[in-house]
Amino acid sequence: MSLRHLPDTNILSAYLKRERAVVHRFREIDYYLSSIVLGELYTWAFMSARKAERLSDVRIIAQTAQIVGVDEITSEFYGRLVMELEQSGSGVSKNDLWIAAQALQHNLTIVTRDSDFDRVPSVNVERW
Repeated sequence: MSLRHLPDTNILSAYLKRERAVVHRFREIDYYLSSIVLGELYTWAFMSARKAERLSDVRIIAQTAQIVGVDEITSEFYGRLVMELEQSGSGVSKNDLWIAAQALQHNLTIVTRDSDFDRVPSVNVERW
């Protein structure tokens, strides 16, 4: 059984920019789309000089991927992560903590280029 992946925004941005290595890796994985990442992608698209093209790309990804949302269980994982990181003095963006909570809840490996996830306990991370 292959690992199930939760790509971070920077990986999906690279995919949408058609980075060859990233596009190739997507063909090899089972991936899910975080509702938090989807919001970040829509922000990226709306702020782009090529807004119409980027919005179309984001909508295609949203239609073709299984979206992982936020529910009560996710919220509990999030609260625990915030507490653990504040006690350890580590800072991680709130959006990244929501993504990490989703990954933990659904046993997904985060795919990213962001080192912030290294400070999140128990989350599996893969770098592309």
